[in-house]
Amino acid sequence: YMADKITGFLLEKGLIRRHLIKLKKKRRSEVFYELTEDCLGLLNLTPNNQGKGGFKHRLFQRIIKEYFERKGQKVTIEAYKNGRLVDVLAGDLPIEVETGESDHVGNAVNDIKMFGKVVVVTGIDEIEKIKEDILRGVSEDLYNKITFHTIDFYLID
Repeated sequence: YMADKITGFLLEKGLIRRHLIKLKKKRRSEVFYELTEDCLGLLNLTPNNQGKGGFKHRLFQRIIKEYFERKGQKVTIEAYKNGRLVDVLAGDLPIEVETGESDHVGNAVNDIKMFGKVVVVTGIDEIEKIKEDILRGVSEDLYNKITFHTIDFYLID
């Protein structure tokens, strides 16, 4: 009860932002709270700017990073390679986090040109549309160079 009152107060004052994100199939969306810029300023904190994009995009990047780090891989978020950014680079494996907000076809093609392969990670609800868009937008000879996952693949229980 007290937690709900405090959360409501922080939301009302614009100090936190609420995000509903589905991480697993056949489960409800989970609730995440993000500190707003106003809150960070009040607390004299610097935002953690590791990763680009919205909250969901940055959350997925961190989930993927933790997955590969637990396997002993060197992982970089927003790796700068040959003049462009890759969302997550695990060893030599380029991973693009796609939530439907960016040029997912262009991202996949560019990664294939640079690395010869790409993994595209989406949310549970976005996979079909993004997969269809990418496969429609690339030549058939590139199909076997693209792996598609939903974020639940990277969750460690």
